[in-house]
Amino acid sequence: MAPRVVDLMKSDRVREVTHEQPVWRERSNFIIAARIPNGGEIETEQLWARQVAPRQFEICCIPFFVYDLALGDAVETDDEYIIKRVIAPSGRYVFRVWFKQSDDQLKVELVERLGELGADIEWSSLAWLRSTLPTLGELSTLPTTWRSWNRAVEWSTRPAGLDETP
Repeated sequence: MAPRVVDLMKSDRVREVTHEQPVWRERSNFIIAARIPNGGEIETEQLWARQVAPRQFEICCIPFFVYDLALGDAVETDDEYIIKRVIAPSGRYVFRVWFKQSDDQLKVELVERLGELGADIEWSSLAWLRSTLPTLGELSTLPTTWRSWNRAVEWSTRPAGLDETP
């Protein structure tokens, strides 16, 4: 399901992206946020999290718009529950897939293959998914159809949680 953009009830009308179906929903017990640098009208991304201390949390969803954060990262927030820094990166790699073509068979095949690799997946729209893997090495085990996928999808891979501040 796609993330929603909502207007928060504040005098400055902050716009925030939300997650409808976080990967670790059952683990989460708190909602925090991260600022989206250069996000235009969208200023923050709402993130499902598990509170482990008064201002420390484990990320329980795959960030759509915020880079340098990943599922499972331990983070610290300010008093308004906006992420200040990553305390302990999970070491997971987050990658984004944009389907340039509306090809349901390709989507099913890619999701099945990623599932076989143990990937966690969240959709942000019918054409855009986010996934996470413990290492990028798993991607090299994808079949020869990888080349045909590259014609139909655009990949963006980045290790998450490596910067001191998101």
